[in-house]
Amino acid sequence: EIVFDPKNPNILYTGDYRYQGVAVYRSTDGGNTWTPLTSTSNVELVYRPYPNFWTGSTIVVVPSNPKVIYVADSNLFKTKDGGVTWQSAHTHQIGSGTSNQWQTTGIEITVLQTIAVDPQTSDIYFGYGDIGLFISRDNGATFEDVPPPNRKAGEPFDIVLDPAVPGTVYVSYGESQASPTSVFGSIQKSMDYGKTWKDISMGLPTGMTMSLALDPTSPPTSRTIYMTRAGSGVYKSTDGG
Repeated sequence: EIVFDPKNPNILYTGDYRYQGVAVYRSTDGGNTWTPLTSTSNVELVYRPYPNFWTGSTIVVVPSNPKVIYVADSNLFKTKDGGVTWQSAHTHQIGSGTSNQWQTTGIEITVLQTIAVDPQTSDIYFGYGDIGLFISRDNGATFEDVPPPNRKAGEPFDIVLDPAVPGTVYVSYGESQASPTSVFGSIQKSMDYGKTWKDISMGLPTGMTMSLALDPTSPPTSRTIYMTRAGSGVYKSTDGG
């Protein structure tokens, strides 16, 4: 994917599909030229790094501070200096520098499918394949698991935060390993910063909910939301679901 710096549209970030290592690139001229931001010298070594084909595939720039960027595949990395250095956000080495002891930050690693940052609070929402939804409320230092009301909802595919209604979050669920005709899938809505959730899938055909989009020009009290349902097409709500 390609993401923009929220304060400078000429700055773009993308990741490539490489078998091993974090691969992130930045353009400062609207995509005409690209510079690599990651190498073996500026990315923190992590415990049992996963080599895989999803490297650098999910990137998010924090709106309130564009120098803070998260990039993920199976591992989760964070930069606080615009890509000069990268630190692991899912595990930290404890003890001396030669210690082989590591401690989780509360988020386990499989494949990260989507990230979203709350523009008001900077809370970070992470959707992980096979595991579920996680939220960090302390700028990525620790994470908490957020189970949906219906455990058969599947795993998060997309996360949308309302830019004008504080605390309102929409999450689409499905099953990445299921067939396109899988009956599992839902849309969950929270109006209290992810503390409680409501299933707003009623009236929709069964199937995985792959993508969500919120029209920011729609009335805040009755948002227009678009979603894709695997095997059924695109649907629209004009009352916030």
